[in-house]
Amino acid sequence: MEDFLKKAKDSSAVIATLNGQQKRAILEDMADALDAGSEDILVSNAIDMKYADDNDISHALKDRLMLDSGRV
Repeated sequence: MEDFLKKAKDSSAVIATLNGQQKRAILEDMADALDAGSEDILVSNAIDMKYADDNDISHALKDRLMLDSGRV
């Protein structure tokens, strides 16, 4: 986790140097990747929601965690 956080911090310095067009292109690529992986994301979320049901996670937390195609 520390390595992940260090990489995120290092990346923020690079992102700060990008212009608006470059940032928009990155965001569009991220959106495309989410779209392409949405089926896998929803399958994984269904597993997480089953775990939440089986372990008496509060309704409010489950509502925040639940994904559907609109939320993805």
